Amino acid sequence: MREKRFWVGYHLKSILNLITGFINPDIRVKTLSSVFIFFFFNSFLSFSQQSTLPEIRILFNEAVQQEDKVDDLIGLIEKEKMDSPKLLAYMGGAKALEAKSCFNPITKLKYLSRSMDMLNEAVTLSPKDIEIRFLRFSIQYYTPKWLGYSKNLEEDKSMIISNIHNYKSFGIDPGVLDWIEVFMIDSGYCNKEEIEIIRLAKR
Repeated sequence: MREKRFWVGYHLKSILNLITGFINPDIRVKTLSSVFIFFFFNSFLSFSQQSTLPEIRILFNEAVQQEDKVDDLIGLIEKEKMDSPKLLAYMGGAKALEAKSCFNPITKLKYLSRSMDMLNEAVTLSPKDIEIRFLRFSIQYYTPKWLGYSKNLEEDKSMIISNIHNYKSFGIDPGVLDWIEVFMIDSGYCNKEEIEIIRLAKR
């Protein structure tokens, strides 16, 4: 377990550095359990081979680690014509990842702003989808509040808590749920009662 937490902490630091470059180095990176590996590959196996969403989830993970995968991720999402709020949310995540190739803070802010616009639109289109809410929550969580992009943390947390028991209705499998569960519990935003609700979601 200690080894797993070390790997995840390292992986999250990479995400934070890639997305904005504005992260406070003193912020303690929260444990996400086996998040990405378990989540992406479990999702891939549980969805139909014809579905693009599992591929997008896997490619998103690869793009976090490899800069040259971002264009592939965006291309894959664009093939779907972004007719799904969830795909729009992942495009928002992809736009955030584009910042990794930028050294100019103004350009980084431009990508982050576009990312937030897409995530906000996705939430508007599907307000109860906890995967969409979680994507926005996780990006806002690691964005310094002084930038003005962290205004929906409590709102997203509340919606996730209220709807997590219906996770299957949003096309979310246990792997995705584990990703959400561990991050939310480790985020420090949930009280004891909310943590218990999250843990009971799969039972």
